[in-house]
Amino acid sequence: MPGVVGGAAATVATSQGSGTGKNQFRKCWANFKLDLGPVEVTYIPAVRTWYRNATIVARGTVFNADQTILTPDDKFVTHELRIHSTSNGSKFSWQTGAMYYRNTLITVNNLYNRDLGAQADADRRHHARHDRT
Repeated sequence: MPGVVGGAAATVATSQGSGTGKNQFRKCWANFKLDLGPVEVTYIPAVRTWYRNATIVARGTVFNADQTILTPDDKFVTHELRIHSTSNGSKFSWQTGAMYYRNTLITVNNLYNRDLGAQADADRRHHARHDRT
């Protein structure tokens, strides 16, 4: 569907080609609390994983492209530990703690402009014919 961006005609991705894709997301966490009377200890672990393998197809009057996005490994792990005073009518309350965060990520993002790719193939064939003569 054409639109206007900054006074110039632009093409927005159409639904002619929808591409394919697979996303997988998992998240697990827990919340452990231990009441020790004047203090309370809280421990919150969490793990999240993400997997994506998708092909995005964009077709329009100006731009024709395929984009492949592969994220085979994206996960994070967190550990949070809190120690805090319990509210036993005290005028002073406190809290301390520690946080650990680790994220690993591997991703690949390829964009193939079908218009330039077709022209590059035609140029290569043209030069190959002239090189033989």
